[in-house]
Amino acid sequence: MKYIIERKGGWYVTSYSKDKENEQNISSSRALSRALRFSEKEDAKAMAVLVNGKVIEVKE
Repeated sequence: MKYIIERKGGWYVTSYSKDKENEQNISSSRALSRALRFSEKEDAKAMAVLVNGKVIEVKE
């Protein structure tokens, strides 16, 4: 099972990069196929808190 993050309005987190300490750059898209997939639910939960989203389970 994989996990993705859904944000308001049907947007999904598609990438994440940490350039500086405590600074995150988040990209979102409505395309579910491009959504960033997490293999660990705890990692997905942490990202969801960062972007005010929710975790959704998807098949691999």
